[in-house]
Amino acid sequence: MYAKYGIAEYWLVDSVQEALEQYTLDVDHYDLKEIYREDETETSPRMQCISFSMNDIFSDIPDLPNA
Repeated sequence: MYAKYGIAEYWLVDSVQEALEQYTLDVDHYDLKEIYREDETETSPRMQCISFSMNDIFSDIPDLPNA
């Protein structure tokens, strides 16, 4: 559906592995461009103002007690 409407890029966050998968559109399908973990800085040529690491993201999420 994303490719049909020309969405150039999307990200999936894996909260268990604390990683981000970056997919980019290649004509009519998506290729996995990069997997970011820990202190690796996530960047995107399409959104140049965005720069962060997964540690930045997950350090702001409080630990929740097991239910």
